Amino acid sequence: MNKQRLILLFAILALATTAPFSNAQAQQLSESRLAQILKRFPQADTDKDGKLTAEEFKAARKQFRQSRQGNARPAAAAQPTQAGDAVQGKGKASVEAPTVGTGEVAAKWKIKPTFPNEAYGPRTDVNPDLIGDNHLFDVWVPDGDGPYPVMIYAHGGGFSSGSKTKALGSKPKLAEDKVVFISINYTLKQGPKVAINEGVDAINYIKANHEKYKIDPKKIFLNGNSAGGIMMNYIIYSLKMPDILGVWHGAYYKTQGADLSIDNLRAVGIPIAISMGKLYPADAGHSPLAAVTLLEKNVAAGNPGMWIGSTDGNAEQVWLNGEWILDVKKGIDTGKSYPKMAEWIHSIAAAVAEPTSQHPQTRIKGIIQP
Repeated sequence: MNKQRLILLFAILALATTAPFSNAQAQQLSESRLAQILKRFPQADTDKDGKLTAEEFKAARKQFRQSRQGNARPAAAAQPTQAGDAVQGKGKASVEAPTVGTGEVAAKWKIKPTFPNEAYGPRTDVNPDLIGDNHLFDVWVPDGDGPYPVMIYAHGGGFSSGSKTKALGSKPKLAEDKVVFISINYTLKQGPKVAINEGVDAINYIKANHEKYKIDPKKIFLNGNSAGGIMMNYIIYSLKMPDILGVWHGAYYKTQGADLSIDNLRAVGIPIAISMGKLYPADAGHSPLAAVTLLEKNVAAGNPGMWIGSTDGNAEQVWLNGEWILDVKKGIDTGKSYPKMAEWIHSIAAAVAEPTSQHPQTRIKGIIQP
């Protein structure tokens, strides 16, 4: 954050310190000035919902007043406070700035990582003294000696927002089921190409340091949400990264950049699972129709595929390897079971490790077939 921009923020805030501050006035400001403040200083948006509210503006103004009285550092409101929470990032964090130079940024997790804020590369945007901001990842490692399969997750946000703490859900609990879980950051607002290349860098770094994280480097699974799914598909199906045994998508975006033809799906030959909080055949931007279509192609290519559609956290649709085994609205319930994420991972990993002359994908399909 340069000095000129910091002065501008405090000058704008100062305009609001000379008169009583009401919600009505805040609304008026939000339509005129607050949008500009949010664009220049997204760290003032403490809940990171993309909108600067009256309470957030009042908190920033209060901090400005305190800084004038010597009770707070003026730069505190303008510095990023979390991995990925740079000028262009989003994430949940407090307004207080971390100690610069520690290489570790405060973040909020429901389950604290075993290795928080690991760095796979240098920070490339603002505040260069804080190493690894865009290139941080968190690791949840199971108890025991390992090695374990790993699920590597990339968040969504249109390649312009989000962070490694976004939309994690219960995935950190994979460590309780003997799966290492990793969530990565990547540079934002530089386009998909930069982000995807950094995804490759992160995976390669994790593989190179697999012993530290108790990972079996031959049992890698990828997980992406929205833009993160676009990244992971490209890494698997266009860049053909080795040792990827499966991909599990959430919030599957209907437009993809990878080669997802049946021939290429057959050549890569891995299982695909997709779970969304929407039901087939909805076809908005995050499209169950596109998701199931991909799974049908993967099964046609000789590989396993699984769809789970949910509402309010409850599974209402399950399609497994070409068969609808559950569709509440259509009255379908075959009573057949389907694997949760940890079971899906272990089943595939075990099938690949099984000493037999049978093709690995044939063994996988046999294990997770309903």
